[in-house]
Amino acid sequence: MRERGWGRGINVGSRAATTPLPNMVEYSAAKAAVVNMTTGLAGHLAGYVNGFNLRVDGGIAPVP
Repeated sequence: MRERGWGRGINVGSRAATTPLPNMVEYSAAKAAVVNMTTGLAGHLAGYVNGFNLRVDGGIAPVP
């Protein structure tokens, strides 16, 4: 991206990053890392890329 002077990054996050679930500690920690990585990359690559975004979808309920 830096060499081309253009690019866009999209990472996939989860609400578990800010609202950890008791039985999913590892998952919540990994999603919190994605949030911080996205924020860090957006600042680090500012001026070189058009954007670094984080997409967070709603939860998925089990099908009965």
